[in-house]
Order: sequence, then C-alpha cells, then structure tokens
Amino acid sequence: MSRPWWWEAVSCPSGKECGRIEAKNADGRTVASVPYQLTRRGPFTAMLLPQLTQTSHIRVEPGSDRDEALRTLIGEIKKFMRERRILMAQVADYMTRQDELTLASEGFKMEPRVSYRIAPVDIATAIDNFTPGKRRKYRKAAAANFSLRQDMTPDELYSALEEAFGKVKYPRELLTTLANAAIGRGCGVILQARDSQGEHAAAVFLAYDDESLYYMAPAISPAHRQDGANEWLTVKAMEYAFERGLTFDFEGSVIPGIARSYRHFGGVAAHYTLATLYRDKLTGWIIRTIKHL
Repeated sequence: MSRPWWWEAVSCPSGKECGRIEAKNADGRTVASVPYQLTRRGPFTAMLLPQLTQTSHIRVEPGSDRDEALRTLIGEIKKFMRERRILMAQVADYMTRQDELTLASEGFKMEPRVSYRIAPVDIATAIDNFTPGKRRKYRKAAAANFSLRQDMTPDELYSALEEAFGKVKYPRELLTTLANAAIGRGCGVILQARDSQGEHAAAVFLAYDDESLYYMAPAISPAHRQDGANEWLTVKAMEYAFERGLTFDFEGSVIPGIARSYRHFGGVAAHYTLATLYRDKLTGWIIRTIKHL
C-alpha cells in the first residue's frame, strides 16, 4: 500500500495530489520516506490517508539509524506542512514502541488501530479455528455447489457492492482504478462465488505483496446472506493466500460488528498506529472537537 502506483491509483480519480516526502542525510542519500495525499476543503489542506489504504508505511532505508532517520523525516514533514499550509498530517504503520515514542516526542497524537491476520497454514487448520457458527455456514455452503470464478471485472464488482450495500462509501472510479492497477501488475485478483444457477453470490477484491494478502471490498448478494456464500468465498480467498505463502489480512475495521466477524474467522489482532500531527495546539483542539460532535 506504500507503492507509488497504489497512491496514484487512489489519488488520481479524485484529482488529489500525491507524492512522497523524503529525508536525506548529510551526504544527500535518502534515509527515510513516506507517501502522502493532500485533501483540500476550501482554504484548508490536510495530509490524510487515502480511502482503501490502511497504512502509509514509513520506509527507513537499510543501514540507516532508524531513530535518527525517523526524526529527520519528521522534520521534513513539518517543513512540508509549513510550506503547503497544511493543518494536519497523518501517517499509519506497524510501529515499534520506540517509533511511537519518537513520534509522540515530536508532537504526534497516537491512536491505536487493529487489523486481523491469519498466518499461512493448511486450510483445514484455518477452518478448525473458525467459531462453530462460521464452520457450520461454510460446510452448508460447501455442499451447495458454489463455483469459483476469476473473470469478474472491477466495474462489475462495484455494481455488486451497490447491490449489497445500497451506497458505497467510495467512488466507482476509485475501486476500478485501484483494482485494475493491482491486477495489471500481478498483485491483485477478484474472486467470485456463483450459485448452482450460475448467478452472482459473493465477490471480493484481493490485493497482495510479498508478505500479505489483503481482503478488500467484499460484496455479498442480498439473496445469499444466510447460505454461507461469504464463508465459502472467504475460505477460497484464504486458500489463494496460503498457497502463495502469504499472511491473510482482513485489512482491519473500526466497526465492532465487522471486527467481530473477522475474529470469528480465526483472525488474530495485529496492532498498528495512526499518528496525527496538527499545525498547532489550537488547530488540534478544534479538529478533535469537531470530530466528536
């Protein structure tokens, strides 16, 4: 999710500016960097995480002193904020305790976040770790003659999301651009379950890197909410990950019901941090107050 093509894909459809902030040492060598996207509302500008992007990832170059490189990068972020008159800046990553202490000492406000992961195992073991309710639904679906397809287009997936949820919280062009970019680079796929009549039952977009596969944009047909189609397809997505030696990552959720469902699939909590830096204390107080209204 920190690759330049990813940030272009999630920024260009809405016309948002994106790029990368780099920190260099005295020799001019880049020692740390982080991607950014700028969101503008009238005269106000903020550096926020894009939609469909869980972490921005702070990259520290191998061989660099991590704490020194991170402090240099923070200095570049603050400089960027001054030059561009940015009210607030956010970065998110799986951080060490020292990373969090360093960011906090530089004025960042820390907010714990969680995703749910399953390390590569054989699929039978993964299913054994489901709650009894999830296992029953999967076994019911396994006897129902669902078939797996990989030819669903990103545009068709978005239409399935509209059917499932009514209104989707992100634009069609955002999903289709991102999914097409990932699929075109060989690091994304759309899996679809069809019922015995060949009708759409469930679908999901999966994006992956060298370590993890991310479960994104699941769309369950309203006609198949109770017959285990979602559980069956999720098992197929896990198989897709485990066959490639990848950790299966549910990509987190702050919605309690969704997080609970991920745990019921055997997902284990993996904690990361959203760090926010405000231009000044007054700006931070105003923004936090508005968020809580």
